[in-house]
Amino acid sequence: MRFRLRLLFVLLVAAPLAALVVLGVWAARNERARGDSDVRAALTRQLETVAATVDGAMSELERALLADTEAIPAAPDAVRAYRRARPRLGRLLVLDAKGRLQFPPAADGGPMSDDERRLVDETRELWEHGALAAAGSDGSGLMFWRNRPGGGRVAVLVPSAAVLELLVARLPATRAASGPGTSASTTTGGDDRIALLDPAGKLAYQWGAFQPAPRAQPVVTLALAPPLGGWRLAHMGPAPAPGSATFGIVAGLCALGAAIAATAVWLYRENTRELRLASQRVSFVNQVSHELKTPLTNIRMYAELLEHHVAADDGEGRKRLDIVVTESQRLSRLINNILTFSRQDKGLVRLHETPAVVDDVVADVIAQFAPGFATRGVTVNFQRGAPARVRVDSDALAQMLGNMLGNVEKYAPGGQVAITTAAAPALTTITVEDSGTGIAAADGQRIFQPFVRLGAPAHEGVPGTGIGLPIARELARLHGGDLCLLPPAAAGGGLPGARFQLTLRTEPVT
Repeated sequence: MRFRLRLLFVLLVAAPLAALVVLGVWAARNERARGDSDVRAALTRQLETVAATVDGAMSELERALLADTEAIPAAPDAVRAYRRARPRLGRLLVLDAKGRLQFPPAADGGPMSDDERRLVDETRELWEHGALAAAGSDGSGLMFWRNRPGGGRVAVLVPSAAVLELLVARLPATRAASGPGTSASTTTGGDDRIALLDPAGKLAYQWGAFQPAPRAQPVVTLALAPPLGGWRLAHMGPAPAPGSATFGIVAGLCALGAAIAATAVWLYRENTRELRLASQRVSFVNQVSHELKTPLTNIRMYAELLEHHVAADDGEGRKRLDIVVTESQRLSRLINNILTFSRQDKGLVRLHETPAVVDDVVADVIAQFAPGFATRGVTVNFQRGAPARVRVDSDALAQMLGNMLGNVEKYAPGGQVAITTAAAPALTTITVEDSGTGIAAADGQRIFQPFVRLGAPAHEGVPGTGIGLPIARELARLHGGDLCLLPPAAAGGGLPGARFQLTLRTEPVT
């Protein structure tokens, strides 16, 4: 019992705590994921603010280039003079309506400078195959183009260094030089670090006080809009700690778990205290029963001896002596039941089989009940059917029959009881039926449970412990048989009350 209570205690604590741990881990992970998502969203918004600054710078550059290319002259020398006055047009291409290169001039159109020749070579694939379709970036810089009113097209290649110089002028200053075009200013752009990466993924510029570890990966990145489609902004850290209630969740779950554990400990202590008290009471009853058994045996013995010394015509004396014998026998059965139940609960009940005649044992038990039956007005009809000597525990058989006949004495006064024995090879059957109120079929199993007593009105005020039938069934099963409640006998075929059948595995004695 104590082991099962401890197991129940462990389950009572372990199951809720395990559920709380799973819930806590799940909640913490969800909270951490939500916090990480919030952090990434905040950093992305920060990069979007920087990207808006970059877009503004590129829009300003585009407006300036549109203004500078509004009126490009036709003659090469005039274009060179026009370009010298506008540094943003340092790398200028002019195409005619058929897509042929007008400036820098071809070999037959005049000499070209080294810069112009390099520009022509670098962009030959674009203008020879009509690829000047849109503004965009490549490894060398940004390409802006526009259609000329009279036909043809103008394109300007802005070097990456010029683009970066324009952006750096708009972006926060860095703490230390870290790439082409960066500033050595001691001012910072905040406690974190943001980097601008070129189309090749190389660091072009960065700012902020935080110093990331070598080869550190960005926390979040954001691609810039055209014409800087290949460029990216990267937040290099540190990532701000997400504001979360994880600690509160964990603390709350721990407190709840501690409360469950404390409650379980309290319940365990209270139950074990009750069990200890119950065990002490049972132990006390057992000790008292043992103490009572010896003097009670002496009382029975001397009362039975006294019967031989009372005159046969002394009716009053014999009547009083029968009461002493009957009550001592009843008390003896009660003490035996208590001791047997205690041994049975501890698994200590053992049978001691010896050669005996079942009919003789039944007759002896009936004789013990004769005075009580006479007082209660119960008549007995015993039909013998097991006269052979078999191996059986006579004391256990007497206890089983005594418990069944004791119920007849209490619950069927003024009636009849029929006892029938029958023998078969290695099996003896004893049927006990009475003319009392009977037992409902629905209670056929309950009556074999310890301490169960039926609450019928006819049973009001009848003393009893509710352990007689459970003990009888257990002893029958130890004999390899059973004790069960049978349906009442058919009309005219037996008594209408309770009907029990006791079966025992009995080996014949040769």
